[in-house]
Amino acid sequence: MIRVAVAASSAVVRAGLESVVRASDGFDLVGVMRADEVGDRLDKSAADVLLLELAQIDEEWIHTLAESPVPVVLLIENADPALLAAGFRANIRAVLSPDAGPVEIEAAIRSAAAGLITIQQSTLELLGTDHAQLLPRSKSR
Repeated sequence: MIRVAVAASSAVVRAGLESVVRASDGFDLVGVMRADEVGDRLDKSAADVLLLELAQIDEEWIHTLAESPVPVVLLIENADPALLAAGFRANIRAVLSPDAGPVEIEAAIRSAAAGLITIQQSTLELLGTDHAQLLPRSKSR
């Protein structure tokens, strides 16, 4: 079982993401929270993956996500390419558009739990051609 925590700013979006997780075989919902509670509640949830929806991402979010070892599946509309690249180095393991369907969300959660990075084609195009900047830094140093 993959333990999944869900966080989003909107109660409606949280409920939708929660229903996707509950309906998926192999997932155990271990926490549901507002996006602004992630820094305080994520580590207590014992999640293997955080499913997070944000309207925008900034450096404060990157820092918050880097502080936790939990891989993140991020649903976001438009994001600054440099911040997304920093996010991949700070535990974001998947970026999907907010209109991603259950199949895409489930696949991204499974990939993140397995240590893989998942990027939707539209996000890859947003990031441009230098994809080497996305590679996580080695933590063994």
